[in-house]
Amino acid sequence: MFALLDALHPAVLAVGHGRDPDSTRRARAAAHHWEARGGQLATVVSWPPEAASWLRPASRLIADADAWLVADTPAGWCGIGPRLAETGAWAPTRTVAFSSLADPDLPRQAGRAATEGIHGAHRPSPGTTNENSAEPSTTHWEFRHGLLIRRPASRQP
Repeated sequence: MFALLDALHPAVLAVGHGRDPDSTRRARAAAHHWEARGGQLATVVSWPPEAASWLRPASRLIADADAWLVADTPAGWCGIGPRLAETGAWAPTRTVAFSSLADPDLPRQAGRAATEGIHGAHRPSPGTTNENSAEPSTTHWEFRHGLLIRRPASRQP
């Protein structure tokens, strides 16, 4: 996840998350890790899965950041994602998400404006290995043209 964020060269990162326990835990740990490694953090914002409007959390998330890290469920993203897209200040291509959003139905459910370009990484469970290697394999994923694309992460020499 952090290698993907580093590749964006963000000046300031904002972390957003749904309020379910897994998303909250992941977002808090990631924010702590980002700051511990010297990264600038704009804010950590949470949002409910259902709301009359997600304007307030969307506005807080986009203020002062040029890259975003998101932890949420597909159901939760269907509310906040379109609202972020409407702002014009959020860029899905500068958004890295945890694998919980790597759902092939998400572009249909949340809309392409809320998904196109979001990307992330998935590391398999401990003990799972690539068939050509004894090392665990990391898969990168991204939404392109309304499709979820998965590909092996390139190996570093």
